Amino acid sequence: MHEKYTTRGLIVSASAYREADKILSIFTEDFGLVSAVAAGVRNSVSKLRYHTQDYAVRNFSLVRGRDLWRLVGAEEIPGVKGSAQGISQEGMAVYARVLSLIRRLVRGEEKNERVFLNLFSLYCLLSAISAETARNKEEAVIFLSALETLTVFRILHSLGYIKSDAATEPLVATVEISAGLVAAAQPLVPSLISAINRGLTESHL
Repeated sequence: MHEKYTTRGLIVSASAYREADKILSIFTEDFGLVSAVAAGVRNSVSKLRYHTQDYAVRNFSLVRGRDLWRLVGAEEIPGVKGSAQGISQEGMAVYARVLSLIRRLVRGEEKNERVFLNLFSLYCLLSAISAETARNKEEAVIFLSALETLTVFRILHSLGYIKSDAATEPLVATVEISAGLVAAAQPLVPSLISAINRGLTESHL
């Protein structure tokens, strides 16, 4: 009997597979980025259909296979909006770009809890501010730009592509992203972008 593992995770991408299956790319808290087959989830009667929507965040139950994991269960995380539908259009653009970067940077399964918590807290923050950003578009653009830059900087730092200095160390010292941390990062956005571009160039990414 195969052992079942349950872990928090975020769906990074999904693609159709066979007649009614999906292959999911899930960034998990315990195993890093994994590929999992979700059997039959494209059928309208599938109990997992709702849980395997693009960008969904869940507690996923997985069984390790020879080549791919198998998704055998999923449930919402208490206190977390499980569907990205509540995130504003502008927020979703930020989230999609960050996940696209993850697909470029991460290869194979390797646990990285700090990267997971960056993605998880980004998702939670975008979910929480959706109504507020809709009321003040100008402030929202500034906030979301700083949030995206800060998140990318923290992810690259966690993966070892860039280093922090005295000015940026407070921005990577915590494990999660908060609105207060984004506010602290706003004056440093130009230098953060320079560090990001330099790290990506030197890494040939």
